[in-house]
Amino acid sequence: ETAANGAIDARRRVDAALGALPLSLSGAVRAACLEGCSFADIELTRRWPARSGKLVLKLALELLANHYEAAEH
Repeated sequence: ETAANGAIDARRRVDAALGALPLSLSGAVRAACLEGCSFADIELTRRWPARSGKLVLKLALELLANHYEAAEH
């Protein structure tokens, strides 16, 4: 398997995992984990209350953990 094929496969797995989340949560995970945005930036761009991004990301990551646990079984 070439590096390019591995990267394509990894991208598909990430997209599938994020697809298991509601759109608003997947966008927050993508922004924080893949694009390196701060909680403040995420809150500002989505017009969320201050200090809410941490809670939203926590919930999204819990849902992702459940997704991966279900995939293992």
